[in-house]
Amino acid sequence: MKVFKKLLVPDCQLCNAVNLQVVYDSPVDGRSWAWQCQACFDEHGSPALASKTVRMTNEEALARDDVKVNRKAEREWAESFNLDDLESIVMGDCDAPTACPNGCEVEPDGQCQHGYKSILLLLGVI
Repeated sequence: MKVFKKLLVPDCQLCNAVNLQVVYDSPVDGRSWAWQCQACFDEHGSPALASKTVRMTNEEALARDDVKVNRKAEREWAESFNLDDLESIVMGDCDAPTACPNGCEVEPDGQCQHGYKSILLLLGVI
């Protein structure tokens, strides 16, 4: 079985379980394919045809240089950003570093080593 490591792991398409650490992409009872949690895979999956996707730890993600930035997740993170925190960043030192979704320090007009833009860039402040 092929095993993939990703930052974001899909939800189970059979029971709608979320925030999974492991999912399987497999035919359901030999028919159409679906992302499945461990319990659904044990009941309906086809191990001979399946692939396994495991969520990366933050340490693994930070250690990789080839992780692709998920722009949709980046936008959602920026839109949910606490405006009080934004005000303290903007009103504070203009060279103060900000953080990306992974927690990396980012220059206000830059991006982290993994390609995430600063919150100020994402929100159009600068």
